[in-house]
Amino acid sequence: SMSAWKNFFRLYPDYRNHFNKVVLNNDFVSIAGFSSCTDENLNGPVLWSAKIEGNLISEWQVYEDNEDNRKKLGLIYIFNIKLFCWYY
Repeated sequence: SMSAWKNFFRLYPDYRNHFNKVVLNNDFVSIAGFSSCTDENLNGPVLWSAKIEGNLISEWQVYEDNEDNRKKLGLIYIFNIKLFCWYY
């Protein structure tokens, strides 16, 4: 609820979300990044999702950053690999 979030930010006024990757799929947004705060328990990698209705966020969820949640949210990274060929 909104009152729970207001209370959270009263307790942790320096808490911040830092977004590294944002994926939009119609009215659903998946986000990967990290949080920072003077409370060490709130620092680290995290995933979020948001549902959009109109121009507003109707739902916001926080997830542990792990492979299963990345798959669920469509946040699997694809790494570019350069292959080197040696000719003799």
